[in-house]
Amino acid sequence: MQLSTLALACLALCPVASAGTWQVATTAGPGVDFTSIQAAIDAAADGDLIFIASGSYLEQLHVDGKGLTLQGAGNSAVFGLATFLTGEPTVHVENLAVGQEFHLRDLSVNRITGVWGEALRLEHNLGRVWIEQVFVDTYDGHALHVIDSADVVLSEVFLQCNSAFQDALGNNLPAHGLVVESGSSVHAFQVDSTGSHGPPLFTTLTSPVPGGDGVHVVDSHVRLIAPGIQGGGGGSIFQAGCSTGAVGGSAIKVLAKGGPAPSVELRGGTLQAGVTGMFTPGCAPDPGSSLAIEAPAGTFTQLAGKPRLLSMPSTPYPNGNFEFQVQGDDRDLFFLFASQATASPTPITAIDGDVFLGLGASFLVTSGQLNPFGWGGQTLGLVHLGPPLTFRTQALFVDLSGGLWLSGPGTIHFR
Repeated sequence: MQLSTLALACLALCPVASAGTWQVATTAGPGVDFTSIQAAIDAAADGDLIFIASGSYLEQLHVDGKGLTLQGAGNSAVFGLATFLTGEPTVHVENLAVGQEFHLRDLSVNRITGVWGEALRLEHNLGRVWIEQVFVDTYDGHALHVIDSADVVLSEVFLQCNSAFQDALGNNLPAHGLVVESGSSVHAFQVDSTGSHGPPLFTTLTSPVPGGDGVHVVDSHVRLIAPGIQGGGGGSIFQAGCSTGAVGGSAIKVLAKGGPAPSVELRGGTLQAGVTGMFTPGCAPDPGSSLAIEAPAGTFTQLAGKPRLLSMPSTPYPNGNFEFQVQGDDRDLFFLFASQATASPTPITAIDGDVFLGLGASFLVTSGQLNPFGWGGQTLGLVHLGPPLTFRTQALFVDLSGGLWLSGPGTIHFR
């Protein structure tokens, strides 16, 4: 059956506030506002959208208290090469207030400085931070470090640590793919995360460094849906005729250090502990084996049911089309994206396609603000209570200038 008038009416919510758009490219030219991403961030106002053209940008990015969308072009990359002494992250987002939202998507974030730090740091954020379709790679620190941030969403994110790091005191420490601490909350969908497996750059070792954890949680809450998590391999050194190895990293480690009770929830996915470093039996101590899950002082819960596989909107096509797909279990909450990011969209309440959904078996639960470019548009939320079903949908809208917008066809499966 088709969605009812009530359901369709929920697509016509309050207008979206006007937002500015900025274009960044590596070289100046027609339509290019900046050749530096940071310059665009500094000029942008809260709620603005920054498009980042293909290319490599050698800079550190700092977003302080601004709700922005940074939209890459799929092969846009930021390299943190400029600072060698201060341990600055490649991308640092901090101090978002309640109601502000920062969105980073379709971008590669890299850090190869030889100095302790992290590639991506989210810190002291009360508003939402949404990281989507982002590749994070680092050689000298944690890939993604979340500190005191209340609402972080990760979707289709790849986190890779290639080496351990040396901190400001000269200690050689393992680097973790995802570190979440200080009362933070993270929901991660289809995230791959790997701990460090090599020695720090430009460092002479006197003892082997343990492998890093794929996910390292301290006094925080993390929910992982269909992840791929790998602990890093333990290091080894050769001294006095003996190979001495270190233990590999855990896939997930949950620790309590005096803050909120830590917890991790997992549905589906794969977990693998890091391998032990090479050692000479009888000549060097056995470092032991790591565990896939280590939760000595926290709560770890294996959620029942199939993974909720969430594919967020793909990069919008030039005409504004976008696609989505969600798979999940009964009573899961889903959003139907159906709005174009215009100053005041006027929806045509029409759905093209078969909708196998009876409102008697499901009910409307929420309306929010989402659009194909990020948070700030319109949504329809449904919770499915009945048997497995599938519906396909397509949304039509007319903007203020009379332009017609057609969403890409999407399919939602409830199993």
